[in-house]
Amino acid sequence: MYLFIIVKGSRPMTYQYLTVEMIATAKAKGGFIDQKTFKTAGKYGFDSLILTVANMQVLNGHISYVRPLLKPQCDFVLVNRNGGQHGKLGEIMSKVVFDAVGKNIHPTRYCQIVETQSLNELTSEEEEDHKTQLCCC
Repeated sequence: MYLFIIVKGSRPMTYQYLTVEMIATAKAKGGFIDQKTFKTAGKYGFDSLILTVANMQVLNGHISYVRPLLKPQCDFVLVNRNGGQHGKLGEIMSKVVFDAVGKNIHPTRYCQIVETQSLNELTSEEEEDHKTQLCCC
């Protein structure tokens, strides 16, 4: 959820394909993850990601503390209770959103909602920072 909202992903499924190696490589590249590194790039054409220092800290905390408790059986960052790749991220996001707002919202609309709310709530300066720091290219 954090990744989707903060990084403003336009495709929720992108995050279920992040690997530990991709995050380690991103540290050395200023938070940049090229779309070519996604195993699904050929099929879906995911956009590249740029993770801020704060994003990297959250991911590092998850990888260091939460992920090991799930006894991972794969190299993906987001693993399920059985240690396999988390494959139902969109469903979980939809349930959390429904519980929070009482409406079903299609996952592809989340990015638009975040952008609209940002325009309504942030000052011009904050919006400019929002656009430059929290990027999904």
